[in-house]
Amino acid sequence: MNSSPQDLVQELYIAAYGRPADPAGLQYWTNVLNQNGNNIGAIVSNFTNSTEANNLYGTISSSNLPTVLNNIYENLFNRPIDQVGLQYWENTYNQYHMSVGDLAYDIMQGAQNSDVTVINNKIATAQTITNYLASNPNISITQGEVPLLDNFLQSVSTSVPSLNDIQNFLNNMNNQNTIQSLYLAFYDRPADPAGLQYWSNVLSQNANNINAILPSFASSQESATLYGNVQPTPDLNTLINTTDNYVNTFFTMNGLNAPNPQGLNNAIISYYQDYANGNLADVNNDFNNIISQIDNIMIYAANQSGIKLTVNDLQPINA
Repeated sequence: MNSSPQDLVQELYIAAYGRPADPAGLQYWTNVLNQNGNNIGAIVSNFTNSTEANNLYGTISSSNLPTVLNNIYENLFNRPIDQVGLQYWENTYNQYHMSVGDLAYDIMQGAQNSDVTVINNKIATAQTITNYLASNPNISITQGEVPLLDNFLQSVSTSVPSLNDIQNFLNNMNNQNTIQSLYLAFYDRPADPAGLQYWSNVLSQNANNINAILPSFASSQESATLYGNVQPTPDLNTLINTTDNYVNTFFTMNGLNAPNPQGLNNAIISYYQDYANGNLADVNNDFNNIISQIDNIMIYAANQSGIKLTVNDLQPINA
């Protein structure tokens, strides 16, 4: 296979990890490859001897070699290994005792006939995904989403998915991860399938702006059951107690110590003062500010506990 430096790096990601390169990883390893005269041997061991490669294919040994080889063929070519290929690669392994990643990369490089088409389509798809992620830095791929990328790339066979299909896949995957984080942060449980799909769609309809749906989570009946019901009231102490209970319960559930929510307390006092002074036109805005302050505290708490609520805060995969 004649490949550009970027394609060589993508091939390594596909062979060793079964996924597209992340933008930073692609740029880094392409630069290293260029600095070494496009000698793939200068970087191949960094990929093929990795834990991620072994996790994808399993630890290789003489006893499970046929299974590992079949897994490699399924991952790269979407088909089981044929008897001729099995015998050839068994002999190659027995002679050189290669790592599973090296074996996968060599099998990819030796692709023939229709297998070449499949690999080229996977490379083209992977490059489109990498480029889209590079041009949309608000979308990051978490470790938990890597299997979804694996499955998507493995589904590529005789044709390359359209750009629209790839964009929809990435946006939906990213939105679903965000919704799962919201469910875990606010409700301490995974999203149910219907809720996951519904709120993912709502998020998409609002240009992936999480602020468009946060109030619905903060003011839901389930939140009220968990944290207490924050409702407009002319009694300052009641409002402070209910909001403090809401925040403290949320922080405790996420294993954190609640901070002194000065912004929230100021919003409560402003609400109370406007209510007491008869400034009813401002009362509704004051209460919305209270809810907004609670939202901000929830985001802070979730982020501190490792639950990322915003797209930009999602933990990216490592190159």
